[in-house]
Amino acid sequence: MTTTTRDGDLWLRTTCEDVHKGCLAIPDESVDLMVTSPPYKRRDKFSLDLMAALGRLASRVLKPDGRLWVNFGQLSEDFQRSLDVPVHIQAAGAQLEIGQTVIWAKSISIGETSHGHLQPISSPRIMSYCWEYIYQLHKREPRDLDRLAIGVPFMDKSNLTRGNRGKNGDLRCAGDLWFIPYETTGPSKKKKHQYEFPADVARRCIKVSNLAPQSVVLDPFGGSGQVAAVAKEEGHHAWTVDLNPEHLVMATARWKHAK
Repeated sequence: MTTTTRDGDLWLRTTCEDVHKGCLAIPDESVDLMVTSPPYKRRDKFSLDLMAALGRLASRVLKPDGRLWVNFGQLSEDFQRSLDVPVHIQAAGAQLEIGQTVIWAKSISIGETSHGHLQPISSPRIMSYCWEYIYQLHKREPRDLDRLAIGVPFMDKSNLTRGNRGKNGDLRCAGDLWFIPYETTGPSKKKKHQYEFPADVARRCIKVSNLAPQSVVLDPFGGSGQVAAVAKEEGHHAWTVDLNPEHLVMATARWKHAK
């Protein structure tokens, strides 16, 4: 199944190509950025072979200055798995190097105050999951990050007159710890996809990557099309790959409604 939706200069290509087979319809060095969240659990078809296939795909389709962002969480069944993932991706992707890892904080407690949303865990052996990894891999000639595209104001405004800290105005790098809470996932507002991450995760990955207008953003595990919709909103082309035809229907609908 392959469908193509066009909207002016923005377009979404959704296809049931298998990542294991290399998504051969995607031309070599045609993609500026990949943002994705692959399967975490073996019951969802996770395997280290699949991570190696992702590495080979990224190595082939990314442009020489391209980047890959991979969101991957911890699992009590195998805590080592989340640490092995970037190594297997890089080992199979001959042209890839591992870059800085970002921590996505979903919930945090400061003193007696909690912020964000978590799914409580009742096990006496582990604590509730409050964060996930966002791994960064890149080709050997990566473009500079646009750190201030997701910058934040100085808390202490005296920094604006200290040295060259204020050369960009009241804006500084937000760092590699991103607090992005889930919106409510109660009965009245279910996620479109079971493992969908917040739009702001995709948005930060895209914005900090310093893309030229109308760049190509690929999500090879597209789910409901969250990354594609955000890419469109940020002024880019979007390619989404998923094996589940129902996900492709959701992705296409989401794309059409993205502004």
